[in-house]
Amino acid sequence: MPLEGVSTELKISLPCLLVGAILFFVSFAEPHWMEETVQGGSVYLGLWETCGSSPQLPGGAVCVSYGGDQAGWLTGVEVLECFSLSATVTGVALTFSLLFKRQRLFCLLGAVGGICAGILGLIGAIVFAGKNDNSDYLGWAFYLNVVGDLLIGAGGGAVMVYYFRMRSGYVPVS
Repeated sequence: MPLEGVSTELKISLPCLLVGAILFFVSFAEPHWMEETVQGGSVYLGLWETCGSSPQLPGGAVCVSYGGDQAGWLTGVEVLECFSLSATVTGVALTFSLLFKRQRLFCLLGAVGGICAGILGLIGAIVFAGKNDNSDYLGWAFYLNVVGDLLIGAGGGAVMVYYFRMRSGYVPVS
């Protein structure tokens, strides 16, 4: 589908939302939010499990799910990231629907979904980074999350600009 007749705001927001959502989804599932070297091996901490690798381990790595046995702050980060996931799906789906039918309600909800997803995800990342000050470094999945959240929030902001243009009559509503 060519993007002729599509506003600049949507041309900016759609790639931001799509790339941001992909980065966010990968980071959400990966156990590489924090990486630490211990006794010749490595420990990787994520939202849902901890993995360890060592030359002495058969197969190279072992992962263990938390199963409810975790710190309260980590549960809070998981909740924030789950809400961010829901808002991301909502924001991306409603924004893509604007390519086919321009409705103010879908536009507003898509914008709010993207902005909320970015904010909630960044709050979760800040809490995670603040509570893990004893690690060697934050892992690549953590940084993917931050970049994804920023892109999703920026995409939601562009959709909000589009919504205000639509509301003021500069963009036709179908």
